[in-house]
Amino acid sequence: MKAIVVVLALSCGLLVSNAWAADQTPTVGTAANGDAPALKTAAETIGYAEIPDNPEAISLGGQKDVTISQEGEVVTFAFTPQSSGDYYFTSIGALDTRGCVLTRTKLIGSSDDYSVFEDDHNFRVYFHADAGVTYYLQTRIYGSGTGSYAVTIGQGTKPIGDAEIPDNPESISLGEQKTVNITQGGEVVTFAFTPQSSGDYYFTSFGTLDTGGCVLTQTKLIGSNNGYSVFDSDYNFRVYFHADAGTMYYLQARMANINDTGSFTVQLAQGTKPFGFAEIPDNPEAIALGEQKDVTINPGGEIATFAFTPQSSGDYYFTSFGAIDTFGCVVTQTELIGTNDNYSNFEDDENFRVYFHADAGTTYYLQVRLEDISDTGSFAVGVVQGKKPVGFAEIPANPT
Repeated sequence: MKAIVVVLALSCGLLVSNAWAADQTPTVGTAANGDAPALKTAAETIGYAEIPDNPEAISLGGQKDVTISQEGEVVTFAFTPQSSGDYYFTSIGALDTRGCVLTRTKLIGSSDDYSVFEDDHNFRVYFHADAGVTYYLQTRIYGSGTGSYAVTIGQGTKPIGDAEIPDNPESISLGEQKTVNITQGGEVVTFAFTPQSSGDYYFTSFGTLDTGGCVLTQTKLIGSNNGYSVFDSDYNFRVYFHADAGTMYYLQARMANINDTGSFTVQLAQGTKPFGFAEIPDNPEAIALGEQKDVTINPGGEIATFAFTPQSSGDYYFTSFGAIDTFGCVVTQTELIGTNDNYSNFEDDENFRVYFHADAGTTYYLQVRLEDISDTGSFAVGVVQGKKPVGFAEIPANPT
């Protein structure tokens, strides 16, 4: 019987298991199944494949074309920096690529999809390099794909936000709106904000495009967001953050996809993230137990809020009545109690029903909206006492 040897190695962040018969040798320089490095021994393979004897050299700023003609093929370059510093090894193209950086004895780093853009599948490995030391840069296509792309070496550190902070970004003040024009794919626009008073703020976009945003300082990412909205068809971002007076914050905006271009508006406002669909207004309309309220949503995106203060503790539900697709939630000033879209067992009933336990004397806020941000229409809502049924409906007192 032939002996079976199993080798486990950690290669560019991947745990690899490779088994072969004693009289078999894996192909050097080819990743098994196009994903994990093929191994000869654990000591010989640190990256995606063994380092060849004379890999092609690549210099700072130089671009090399890579053609992967067979599944699992790995291409290796050698880079010897003239000065110590921070560098990155990256791919350029439309394919899903991977890369890693290593020496003869150590894996430095690896990357798959580094980009903040959803449809950008290039890699970028950031690393610190010492002058005169040779580093080996390996690249392959993710999975079993083949094709051509380019790689290059650049100088710089990994940005904290969506892109590096420019030297003199345009300033934005509280309440001010700015128009953002993305004229080429992958562009990121940066604004600078220095609050006069400490507090809670948010950076948001307006428009019909799919956008992304982030907030950062020179040393720290504060927050990022792609689609904050409760509406499925609203692709604007909103980043909530606490800011200290006199500290400069950088607000970055971009498209969600790297190939998209277009114009949208951004604004800086003051406020905290709502617990429900929207902030609770100062004086919402009151609703009593058993009462029905008519709601008209026009224009689209409106959210109606009612205040309910039960006289006795118990189990209640907030529900809609009508023929259109509605969505509801129940909140207090400090927490989200519950949400619901379609509670019914009937496929053509698109009303909501939020069940909740309420304490006597406590005010609960009941919010309602339509499913899509562009929808308009009228329906009714009400507050009823009762628990969620175990079956299709509550069990009657005297069933047949």
